[in-house]
Amino acid sequence: AGVARNLRHFFDANKFDVKIIITIRKQHEMLTSLYAQSYANYYSKCQAYNSFEKFSNVFLYKDSSHPFFYALNYKEIVNVYASIFGIDNISVLVYEALKDDPPVFIHRLCEIFDVDYEKYKSYANLNVENRRLTERGYKKTRKMSLLNKLQIVKKQYFPWLRVKFGHKLIHRLDSVMVSNHMVDKTIVLSEAERATIMNNYRVDNSALSQEMGLNLERYGYFD
Repeated sequence: AGVARNLRHFFDANKFDVKIIITIRKQHEMLTSLYAQSYANYYSKCQAYNSFEKFSNVFLYKDSSHPFFYALNYKEIVNVYASIFGIDNISVLVYEALKDDPPVFIHRLCEIFDVDYEKYKSYANLNVENRRLTERGYKKTRKMSLLNKLQIVKKQYFPWLRVKFGHKLIHRLDSVMVSNHMVDKTIVLSEAERATIMNNYRVDNSALSQEMGLNLERYGYFD
């Protein structure tokens, strides 16, 4: 809610016509991706969530008051933004729809932005490999590079300092890994765990699907 209120504050309703686009992904896939992406920079340093088991338990045991669980309750998130910006200004896009039919997804995106689909339809043919997903379904953690480390140090100790690196130096710093955490094989959910997590969001996913006309049942958001 804080983010939505801040956006409304910065983009005053009397001056700006704001459209909000929210992209959703099945919760069990989203949480593994989030953990893998943020492990090196955040979760590995947080005692409460320094293992995937601790993190995933929030979702498995439906701790609905927990901010992590709430963050993946897409119906509640949409409701918050709709209450501030108006439901007519909210569009929800489905990640699985992009995987299933890229041209249709890109066409819908162009409609929202009111731009010519013909100019952007070539993006529907881009095949980008998910390099953080192994053949066994494990999520690879995003390693911390020297560039990441320097950014964290700057933000923490020298927030006022303005530093500008050239593209070659940025590339070199980003290629040097300083994280050696070996947790890749733990970032995976069993079929039973996936089903439990999706069941914990089933009612709200179903309501969101109906309210926004998303046909989420097609993509396995609820049965």
